Amino acid sequence: MMLSYEEVLKKKNVETAFNYQKITDELTAQSVELIATLKNPGRYSMTEAERLRAMGQAND
Repeated sequence: MMLSYEEVLKKKNVETAFNYQKITDELTAQSVELIATLKNPGRYSMTEAERLRAMGQAND
């Protein structure tokens, strides 16, 4: 009885480890995608007119 409980517990721990690995792989892929987006030249650039209009809208 005790041996089977330990085996079930080990299997559950392995399953949990695989689930955590899957989550970390997904988060790593998302972070690589985000970094690539942020490094895209001109992605977040604004002209002076766009900046002034955005500031005016924020103040309103």
